[in-house]
Amino acid sequence: MFWKRLLICGVPVLILALGIRMVRHVREQALQPATDKVSLAVAADPDVLNPFRRGNPAAELVEGVIFSRLLERDDSLVLKPALLESWDVSQRTRYFFVAERHAQEGMERIQDLREKWPEWGVSGLLAEKDEVRVIFENPAREASEEIYALFDESKLLPVRRLRVQVLHSARESFRDFKQNSFEGAQVRGEWFSGNSLYEVMVAGETENFFREFGMYHTSNDSLGASFRFVEDLPYLEEPEMLLTLRAGVTWHDGTPLTSADVVFSFDLCKRQPWDAHLRDVFSSVLALSAPDASTVRVVYRNRAPMAVETWAILPVLPRHVLEGKDEAWWAEHFERMPVGSGPFRMGEREPGRVLVLERNEDYYLGPPRTERLVVWEMADAAERRMRLATRQIDSYIAGAGERRFLGRDARFEMWDASLGRLRGVFWNPGRGPYTDARLREALARAVAPEALYPEREDSPAGAVGGLFHPGSIYAGAGCERMKFDPALAMKLCGESGWVRNAEGALIREGERLVLKLGVSEDVPSGIPERLKKAWSRIGVEVETEPFPAALFDRAGEGGFFGSDFDAVLLALPPPVDWVSFRHGTLGRLALEAVENFAVGEGKPREIRARLEEAVEEGELRMLCGELEAELCARHLFAFLHLDREARAFRRGSIFVSRSVGDGQRVEKPLTQVAAGIDLDLSWWAKMSAEGEGPGKDAPGGIK
Repeated sequence: MFWKRLLICGVPVLILALGIRMVRHVREQALQPATDKVSLAVAADPDVLNPFRRGNPAAELVEGVIFSRLLERDDSLVLKPALLESWDVSQRTRYFFVAERHAQEGMERIQDLREKWPEWGVSGLLAEKDEVRVIFENPAREASEEIYALFDESKLLPVRRLRVQVLHSARESFRDFKQNSFEGAQVRGEWFSGNSLYEVMVAGETENFFREFGMYHTSNDSLGASFRFVEDLPYLEEPEMLLTLRAGVTWHDGTPLTSADVVFSFDLCKRQPWDAHLRDVFSSVLALSAPDASTVRVVYRNRAPMAVETWAILPVLPRHVLEGKDEAWWAEHFERMPVGSGPFRMGEREPGRVLVLERNEDYYLGPPRTERLVVWEMADAAERRMRLATRQIDSYIAGAGERRFLGRDARFEMWDASLGRLRGVFWNPGRGPYTDARLREALARAVAPEALYPEREDSPAGAVGGLFHPGSIYAGAGCERMKFDPALAMKLCGESGWVRNAEGALIREGERLVLKLGVSEDVPSGIPERLKKAWSRIGVEVETEPFPAALFDRAGEGGFFGSDFDAVLLALPPPVDWVSFRHGTLGRLALEAVENFAVGEGKPREIRARLEEAVEEGELRMLCGELEAELCARHLFAFLHLDREARAFRRGSIFVSRSVGDGQRVEKPLTQVAAGIDLDLSWWAKMSAEGEGPGKDAPGGIK
């Protein structure tokens, strides 16, 4: 009887249990990521896939594997070739003479001293009309000066630099002037920055030239021209670089990548209609040309100590796809489905849901082992966690509040990624009471970073904590992190002559302390109000005024220190180090400070002069570290916040071993390196190129 009942009742239960187990197994198999793909979730759809424009973080993530750079950095921030195979630096120095016969005499004088050429580093000599050109193997300021001393100054023509500002059509208007002028032959060089600013180098009968130049602009009122003399030079120094491209690189559509693409990308960078956040990086470039398909020749308008560094920043875009296309075409086509030369190409895209990147089989370093990178848009944090738990995605960037929640769940593991966008207040130390470093430090110490960025589950990042000098996040600065200390803030206010009245406002000589704060449009909402609240507690009245981020990029020679803000609140991209970043927004601020503020006297100015002479990367890094330490010590700026991101992984989902030097290896696709940057999506491609990376036959593989 027992066995009969067991047979009648047990068999159906067993069948049901096996069925449930089978369904669960099938479902798990369906949800298990395939070994040939990695799936990531992002909070927003990659909006603008154009490396010349500021896109959202998801777009920047995707661009990193679609587009290649000429140079890139390894984990130790050392430059290494990418699209470039090699680069050579030299210099051309141009001397101008009153007459052609004097130029010939000058060349003969140099030829008579040929035994000095190795000492000078001279590799070539040319006389052309009234000009002598000396080619040096390396930048050679001292040698240029020594050769200049050989000539009779009465037979030489000095060079005058004229800076011109117009409302529009800079290139077109100047070309028209040269074609129709009598004195145009006196122009020895020209340099353009965008469509409104340019410089002209003139040698000869300059009085006649400038009279004709002025008459031309007077008769063209619509240009709204203004100009001034910048400086007189005894001769022109024009450093040169020859960039040699790697052979065999193709675009995703199979078209060869050539030097014409590099020149096109450079011109696009200088003339683009979008926010020109890369334009200042190349402000020293006088001319760019392509002698042949694999060579780019760069001529600089003055000494460019970081010439090599700048080419690690320029994105290279396909000329054959983009030439002649207007902004509307870009928005509809290229910025949605771009063509690049990187390790992955665009595949399926469903805006607002998913973007698939397919392996580039013809990638110049070899095809990545991972066949597909799948980027899902999931705005809801709960959905991201659910899909991670059910193995539908492998990883996503977790919000500040999620870090603790996920860290306690045995199914997940957290891996700190890079410092993200840097958000901070940058003081204008030349304005009013803020020339006093004690007052600037007081306002910095009155702000608690955690109050600026309250941790919420949907917050994109968590604050590192504390207040920062600029050097705190750069290599070699040796600066300590500042601490939130409202009591010290009040003490410093008192030391600088500001005391609180009965209403709690800071007063000095009957005037209230007012701070005019410019707020960049890309700063998250809520932060300015929280800043105002923090400063009001110590008695500071704050007036905020928004301004477009592009306005700051295009501030011109006056820069931030020429503005009427007491300080600006900015959101800046992740810095790498001063060697590279000094060309950008933050670096420009610090170097302007050397020139515009009393702090620039003494050692900072001395370091600045040495920077202009330096060429080697190691020396540049050391000098930049010294300069930032000097500026930090004087409290020029205070960073209020640094983003920190953490990526959540389903435990055991992705294990790939890779070398980090000294015989050590790490088992994660994200890692902190010298500047706090991570490799993120590009890691799956770069590691594959080195024979490591996810795949069925890789150590550990994707499970």
